Amino acid sequence: MRLHVSFFLPVLLLTAWAAPGTAASLGEVVLLEDDFSSYPSGPLFDVVGAEMEYHYLPIAAPRGYWTVSTFKSAPASQVICSARDEGLVVIGLDGVIQRHEYLGHVQNPVIGNFRPDRPGLEVVTVNFWGNQGIFHFFDADGTRYHDMEPGPFGSLSLPVNWRGDGAEFFVLCANPEQGGLYDGWGRCAVRFPADGHPDLCNNVLDLTGDCRDEIVVWDPYEVWIYTQDDNPKTGRLYKPLRNPLYTESNYRAAGSLPGWSDSPRYEPIDLSLFRDAIGHWQRKYGRDRNDARYAPNQIVEIADNLLRYQNPDGGWPKDLDWLAIIDYAEVRKLRGDSLERSSFDNRCTYPQIAYLAKAYGQTHDPRYRAAAERGLDYLLREQRPTGGWRGADVDAITFNDDVMTGIMALLLEIREGAPHFAWLDDTRRGAAALALDKALECTLACQIVVNGTKTAWCQQHDHSTFAPVQARSYELPSICSGESTSVLLFLISLPEPDARIREAIDAGVAWLRSAQIHGVRVDNVPIDPVRFENHTATFDRVAVTDPAAPPLWARFYDLETNRPLFCRRDGRRVDTLAEVELERRSGYAWYGMWPARLLEHDYPAWQQRPH
Repeated sequence: MRLHVSFFLPVLLLTAWAAPGTAASLGEVVLLEDDFSSYPSGPLFDVVGAEMEYHYLPIAAPRGYWTVSTFKSAPASQVICSARDEGLVVIGLDGVIQRHEYLGHVQNPVIGNFRPDRPGLEVVTVNFWGNQGIFHFFDADGTRYHDMEPGPFGSLSLPVNWRGDGAEFFVLCANPEQGGLYDGWGRCAVRFPADGHPDLCNNVLDLTGDCRDEIVVWDPYEVWIYTQDDNPKTGRLYKPLRNPLYTESNYRAAGSLPGWSDSPRYEPIDLSLFRDAIGHWQRKYGRDRNDARYAPNQIVEIADNLLRYQNPDGGWPKDLDWLAIIDYAEVRKLRGDSLERSSFDNRCTYPQIAYLAKAYGQTHDPRYRAAAERGLDYLLREQRPTGGWRGADVDAITFNDDVMTGIMALLLEIREGAPHFAWLDDTRRGAAALALDKALECTLACQIVVNGTKTAWCQQHDHSTFAPVQARSYELPSICSGESTSVLLFLISLPEPDARIREAIDAGVAWLRSAQIHGVRVDNVPIDPVRFENHTATFDRVAVTDPAAPPLWARFYDLETNRPLFCRRDGRRVDTLAEVELERRSGYAWYGMWPARLLEHDYPAWQQRPH
């Protein structure tokens, strides 16, 4: 059937959508066919008389240069024509005019799911010229069910997918008093704030990519953008099909046809515990590469990366960029057999367990749960009888790189019922609690006592005697400010610290205060790049006298004198940073401000808690 229309026809628009479960029985019907060969080609014309423009929907199948629409749908499907002074015309699939309402100068129909309580979609039109500003609301069968006149002006109204739940609004204008977002009952659902924004023009676009719309408002001088407080939102969201942008015009139909996001959107998972490993990779293996990387909200891809590198024993190798998009074979060429060595060093394995647990909580992918269980089993097996875990540098209780404190924090989450471990079975949960108790006893036993006074902790301690021990050649037995800060931060996080823990905290904080260095700052001085095995130095570190500098701490302090100590890679002890060779001076943190926040904020806040 061919429908030939001889009167002015600004817009034809599908107004009803087949409801779920409705049979699409009519097949394909051509409503209008004309190749308009006498007119310029393209999807948008304005050359056929006053205010005459043609638009087609994104779903339209092209026939020549112009198609109103071809579609398959339920018997209720029909076409709306906003026909200027002829008002509004409703046309059936058989070409018969079903309704002709003389409502004034009708333009710019907007279609969307404005009334979720009604079947199909709704249409809202606005009047211009002579009786402008009157809005008419029509249901899916073309019956007018509401009218309103919010202001004496006509305005191009656009559908707004504001909440992402399937119910849409339309924007009247951006004026804080006379504008806003209106629902299918004609109520103003969202007002624009009176914040001085421009309100001459507006448009509706999904700019952030979370399926919901932003509202862009502007005048010749400013452009403002409004979005939701909870942007970006995750989960399955309403994602309507809209007119293509190349049909934008001040005289147009605005279609918003039903659709949902193809795949769930996930909340990004904290990546901060991966920074150390990623930094090591980028400074050494990745410094000559420029690999693409996953975005934080691509949690499935990141979790799959973790699965790819999990070893048979359940642990993970250290120093990988867990967000990098790199073929495994390439990484294998760079890393060799080291990929097969699981480690807790450089903050490894316990971050992967936590990430996979959280990924499982969002995706319910059983692979992530199984991998987290294997990782936790490996962690529990690796605990030594006296309660400690080793790093990669020496077989000793290791506080360096947060080995002990990172693992204990994970076990504490499990013991305290963190939501992302709600799925964990009772056997593993009980084993984790026992492991945490042993680790706490080990940590308290490692606190160094000097002349009968408790001080703080070394980077590594002996498994049996708990005495400070050497790790790498330049890491001598000493009292360490950075690692001690991490231990104290963990201890003050415990919900019910006993008297021994409180005593350990007070003693450790007292030592940190005694170890402050005043009148010195460390400058990074740019130099020509020097390439070393593990990093490329682009700056040198220089200690400078500065009476106004904030307190600073050395990394290592002598066990007897409590004086800062430094060391060269060959193991030779020196007294100043300047005596350390450039490779270690630029590639190792000899000074830092690690305890500052603990002393200024965290410890005082902890003291105020009831114990």
